[in-house]
Amino acid sequence: MLSRFSQIYFDAERPRTDPVVALNVLRLFYSRGRGHELSRTLEWVLGVLKYRAYLEGTRYYETAECFLFFASQLLRSSTDARLHAQLAPLLRERILERAGAAGDALALSMRVLAGMVVGVRLEHELALLLPLQCEDGGWGPDWVYKYSWTGVKIGNRGLTTAFALNAIAALQSPPQLQPLFLPKGPELPRATINGSVLPPPPLKIPTLALASALKKWVLGRRKHDGNG
Repeated sequence: MLSRFSQIYFDAERPRTDPVVALNVLRLFYSRGRGHELSRTLEWVLGVLKYRAYLEGTRYYETAECFLFFASQLLRSSTDARLHAQLAPLLRERILERAGAAGDALALSMRVLAGMVVGVRLEHELALLLPLQCEDGGWGPDWVYKYSWTGVKIGNRGLTTAFALNAIAALQSPPQLQPLFLPKGPELPRATINGSVLPPPPLKIPTLALASALKKWVLGRRKHDGNG
């Protein structure tokens, strides 16, 4: 079963694939030290990244940034040196290509957070993100998921706001906290122990800044709802 290409459904009569779903399956397997069992799936998502097949979104996910973000989370989930050597340099290149591109608040936030994983600080994205904040302190329900047959799209204000706050907090962190393990040329990353890349340090979120933003949002919601 595992030697086959990863499908979305456990149903032979519903053959569906989506690279974002595949990335999350890979993330699970790599986090358990079993990524080698899904080599064909990894080869496919690397091809999607290489040939930019994600630019118009995927079968079920709305934007290019959904793919880039979950690719970055795959990197964060594993210390596998070979995975980092294959994925990190190409992901960094593709994120830089998206720098400054138009996008909604969720896409901008995902782009910022993906960039941080590969050592790219997208300061311009912050300038695009902040004006999209609503009067109540949150951000709008931008689309993240879609039904491929009906075209119905799904978004959530809480999700967008959470991503936006984390993106703002990430860019307020010192540059030296960026987790980055990139090979130079054909060499594997040097920060390894027994062939495994050292895990990235935990992202230190500026508590006061995040608390202030959350307070603004809560007070704005109370005022908006007439309960303040």
